[in-house]
Amino acid sequence: MEADTFDSLMEYVKENLQVEIDARVEKYYGDRQTVNPLLSVFLDGCLEKGIDGAKGGTKYYNMGCHGAGLSNASDALAAVKKVIYDEQSVSKEELLEALEKNFEGFEDIRQKLKACEERVGCGSDEADGMLKLLFDTFA
Repeated sequence: MEADTFDSLMEYVKENLQVEIDARVEKYYGDRQTVNPLLSVFLDGCLEKGIDGAKGGTKYYNMGCHGAGLSNASDALAAVKKVIYDEQSVSKEELLEALEKNFEGFEDIRQKLKACEERVGCGSDEADGMLKLLFDTFA
């Protein structure tokens, strides 16, 4: 994958997010829904009915894909956009190498990304817009 522009990177992110969502939906809602007896102990009605929550033992069984982590992903993408594409203070190759090594030996890059002030919910139209795009893909 060659992401010469941030827009091309976002297209790649959206495509891969959709692939992961489809895989999770198939896992959780495919031919069967996995029972979870331990969880069912804590759900109203399951013990009284003797039925697992995944099989209708409770009134509300809210398990599945919820989009947790998309705000963190938006913050990270905003930092990548700023450092890699806008400022060009780090190359894509350097970032990939830093990621492969979990930033060991690349503390300067980690700090540049961490210092990015574009964050969801902090008045950043950039990060908030990325979150909207990710949730639109998720939905």
